[in-house]
Amino acid sequence: MKPAGKQTLAAMFAAGLVLAACAREEPLGPPPDERFVEAVSAGVLGRMEAVRVVFAERQDSSVLPPAGSFSLSPAVSGTLSWLDEFTLAFTPTAPFKAGQRYVVNVSIDGIDPFSFDFTAGFPHLDVALDPVIIDEDGKAVVRGTLDIDAGSDIAGIEAAVSSPQLGRPTWSHEEGSHRFTFPGVTLLNAAYGVEVVWDGRRLGSDERGTAELTIPGTGVFEVTGFYLNSGVVEVSFSAPLPENRDLRGFITMNGQTNVRHSVERNIIRIFGEASGGILPGTEIVIQDITDVNGRVLAVPVQHRIQERWELPQVRFAGTGNILPTSQGGRLVVETRNLSGLLIEAFRVNGENMLQFLQVNGLDGERELDRVGEPVWTQAFDFGWTGIEQNRWIRRGLDLSELSRKYPGAMFRIRVSFRPRHVHYECDAEHGNFDNLTFPDDSFPSYLPWDVKENSYWRTYQNLPGFNWNDWYRFRNDPCHPSFYTNYYNRDTIIGRNVLVSDLGLAAKRDIDGSLLVAATNLISAAPVRNVEFRIHNFQGRVIHQGRTGADGLVGISPAAMAEGDVRFLNPASGDLGRDFLRVQGALA
Repeated sequence: MKPAGKQTLAAMFAAGLVLAACAREEPLGPPPDERFVEAVSAGVLGRMEAVRVVFAERQDSSVLPPAGSFSLSPAVSGTLSWLDEFTLAFTPTAPFKAGQRYVVNVSIDGIDPFSFDFTAGFPHLDVALDPVIIDEDGKAVVRGTLDIDAGSDIAGIEAAVSSPQLGRPTWSHEEGSHRFTFPGVTLLNAAYGVEVVWDGRRLGSDERGTAELTIPGTGVFEVTGFYLNSGVVEVSFSAPLPENRDLRGFITMNGQTNVRHSVERNIIRIFGEASGGILPGTEIVIQDITDVNGRVLAVPVQHRIQERWELPQVRFAGTGNILPTSQGGRLVVETRNLSGLLIEAFRVNGENMLQFLQVNGLDGERELDRVGEPVWTQAFDFGWTGIEQNRWIRRGLDLSELSRKYPGAMFRIRVSFRPRHVHYECDAEHGNFDNLTFPDDSFPSYLPWDVKENSYWRTYQNLPGFNWNDWYRFRNDPCHPSFYTNYYNRDTIIGRNVLVSDLGLAAKRDIDGSLLVAATNLISAAPVRNVEFRIHNFQGRVIHQGRTGADGLVGISPAAMAEGDVRFLNPASGDLGRDFLRVQGALA
């Protein structure tokens, strides 16, 4: 999604249609007006990815826009639907053409017509090979799975995989899974190699690859490989094993002999005790096993399960926007595979909170450039030990100094990281990306997109080496700069609005129009008396003010509440700090 933000997915209404288009590729018209449109899909989209428009104001999601209000060029069959009251989405019924540029024209009542474009990405093709299995005829069989975008051409899939030694495989296609099996080959006394080759060009993919497998020899009975598959360890041997023999004691796992397992021809599958399967770091020892001909395993095997690196990530611990001083003004985050963070504090001035709440709840981030500015940016480095791999580690961010320096302000805290903070093993097959420019330590600004700004976040598409297809292909690879751009990976930059205060505020609007306000001490949960409050209408005019009573409550009459707009903003302050409350509709 290209900012001009909000992404809430809950299908509410849908209707089938074919989008009309011009006979030839049309030029772009006027861009979206950010006063009315917060975000549109742009850049490179997956071939079955929905095209979205996020409006700044709520729309009537019970009715689709009239025919012709949303069109693509070239034309595409699909479904137009409201995902929520803000988000209109078009979902194709067949894949977009890989590499094709599409122009989207939108004409909605009350909003000036606008257009934007995107390019359909090339499909990602992934081939995974199973351990070589020896069938009942004593032949070695090579099998595997091909994964690719939904809706891909079956004939193209079946033409994608071959082997110079094994020929063409047979295929089965069930529920989006594409399985292939090559004809069995004869075992020789000595082991020999075969190649499996894949080429995605007929599928619109530029991905090609080769894998070499070893066909075991009959001259010696030995272990030929260990494979970790969804928490289950598969051990392959050079000859079949007796399928009904209990192998407990011949297999140990971390010294334990009561190991759950199964046997399929020359494959032993070992299951862990935990529901998550065999954990990384587990040590497996296999010895004294015999094959169907009674030959004893030539060499005992000891194998340690290696741990795959999870993607680096940072997340907030807990929820809410009010941070009590009992927490020491510390905002807690959790990191995984990171040894450092970047943190930015964006201050919303207390006097601007009414303007902020006109278009936001306390957790919002719309139009922040109008009400505040960044006041602090800092990089932090932590220690790193190997035991932290793939573990969530809690870190406390101390905001007490900020709240003392800027009393009464709310802060939007953004947290991110850069490659120097990341602990992750890159895929050696794709080489390095040293020729590409990675983001600096800045954060994307909150300025509108029609305001020119010379920052990495606005200009990386023009930097040397940029390629839309590569940016889409490597969007989940921490070794590529695409991983760090919020264009594709919102998780690499997280944000939360924080108000350091011990004062909690709640309000209840009754059917007769009256309002009951309650003030609470967030530390003790006791009611707070003598809290000064003011109630403003939506335009900011004070329509009522007062203080809470000894029970922490105060009631406002229907007459006072009827004086202004039905949308009210209620800031309150007392010895425990400040709080703000937005009241909207009949009840709050």
